[in-house]
Amino acid sequence: MLESTRGQIECLKAHLAPTINWRISHLNCILFCGMVLPGFDEYREYAARLLNETFWRQVDEDGSHEERCPSSYHQWMMRLFTSLVYLGQARPKLGLQIDPARVGRMWDYALYSTTPDSGSSGMHDGGVWTPTRPFKSLAAERKQYLKAVGLKGDQWAVEREPSRFFPDAGHLFLRDSWKPDATYASIDAVQYGGGHCHMSKLAVNLYSGKRMLLYDPGVFTYEDSDPFMAYGKSTAAHNTVTLRNHNQVET
Repeated sequence: MLESTRGQIECLKAHLAPTINWRISHLNCILFCGMVLPGFDEYREYAARLLNETFWRQVDEDGSHEERCPSSYHQWMMRLFTSLVYLGQARPKLGLQIDPARVGRMWDYALYSTTPDSGSSGMHDGGVWTPTRPFKSLAAERKQYLKAVGLKGDQWAVEREPSRFFPDAGHLFLRDSWKPDATYASIDAVQYGGGHCHMSKLAVNLYSGKRMLLYDPGVFTYEDSDPFMAYGKSTAAHNTVTLRNHNQVET
C-alpha cells in the first residue's frame, strides 16, 4: 500500500494542477501523507513550500479567494487554510507561512456574503438562497478562529460595520443591521475568477422581510448536457442589464 501511495504522489507531483482549488487540494493531500505515513517525511517540505506560494497567489488582500464564490468554494478554501494556520502554530518546523490575518479576512468575506438569516447569497457557483440551508455556525466559528490566533481590535469588530466592499473580489454587501430581519443587498461587480464565475456583472440581489426578493440563481448543475447548466451562468439569469438576452461575454 505504501509503495502504491508513493507512486501516486510522484504522479501527482508530475501533474500538479497549476491553479485554483485543484492545486490546493493536491498539495494538501501530499502534506497529509507526508505527516501521517511512515517514511514520507520528504514530502512535507515540498507541500508546505508550495502551499505557501499558492496561498499568496490565490487569496487576495481583502480575504477573497480568486474563484469568487463566497458561499461555496471560498468557504472550502477558508476552512482548509484555517486548518493550516492551526497546523503551523502546532508544528512551526513545517515552515508554513499562511497569514492568520488574511485568513481572518477570508472569514469576514464569507460572513458578509451571507443573508440576514445566515443563508447563501447564491453568487456564482454557490447554492441558491433557501430558508432550509443556513450557515448558522459561521459567525461563531469566525469568533473562535479570531480568538485562537489572537486577532482583536476595531478592524475585527464587524458589528460596528454591517456593510462592506471587498475591492479585490468586486463584491459589495449592504445591510442595515446584523439582525435576522435586516434588509440586505449584494452588488456583483466581480473580478472574473474563472470557470466558477457567472456572467453577472452589476447584478443586484435583495433580501428583505425575511426572504430573498431578487434572487441570484447560483449554480443549477455541472452537467453539460443539461440546458440549465449554461443558463444558470448566463447574464439573462441574473438581475442585471442585458441586451436582447445576450451574455455580457462568451467564456
